[in-house]
Amino acid sequence: MTLPVLEATVCYLRKNGMTLFIDYRNFPHPLHQGYFSPPGGKLEIEETKEQAVIREVLEETHIKINSLIYRGKVLFSNEKRLFGGKPAKNSYLVHYFDSLDFDDNLAQATEGALAWTLEEEINNLPMRKGDRQIWKWLKIYKEIEAEIVEDEKGSINAYLIGFKNQDF
Repeated sequence: MTLPVLEATVCYLRKNGMTLFIDYRNFPHPLHQGYFSPPGGKLEIEETKEQAVIREVLEETHIKINSLIYRGKVLFSNEKRLFGGKPAKNSYLVHYFDSLDFDDNLAQATEGALAWTLEEEINNLPMRKGDRQIWKWLKIYKEIEAEIVEDEKGSINAYLIGFKNQDF
C-alpha cells in the first residue's frame, strides 16, 4: 500500500558556529518526543515551501527569518513505520533550508526548549536516525535529494539520489 505524501519543511538556523535545535526530551510531541530536531512543519494549502518554513520557524521559535538557502528534499517513505506503536498514515516529502539571516531577539520555544548547539557537538545529540543521516549529507553536499525508509523496528535505509557539490 502506498501512503499519501504530505509536504513539510525544516530549517537549520546557524550563527556563530552554532545551529538551533528544539529539545523535545521533556515535551510530549507525537514525532519528536525524546529527540532534538530543527524547527519546521507541514505546508498548509496553497502555501509555498518557503512560506511554510518561515511560518513554522516563527510559530515554533518566535524567530523571524530574513533569507533562506535551499538545501534539498528528502522523501520519508513510511509504509512500514510506526508512530507510538501505530502504523504511519502518511509519507513526507521534506524540504530542507538553512538560514544565516534572521532576527532572534524575541526567540523562545513554543514547544520543547531552544538549544543552540555547537557544530562539533551536534553528532552527540539524541536525534532520529534519519535526521542524523540527513545532517551528515548536508555537511558534505550543498544540496541533496534523498529517500529515507524506516521499518517497524526503527531501522532505516537511506538513499542519496542526487546532490550538488559544496561551494560554501
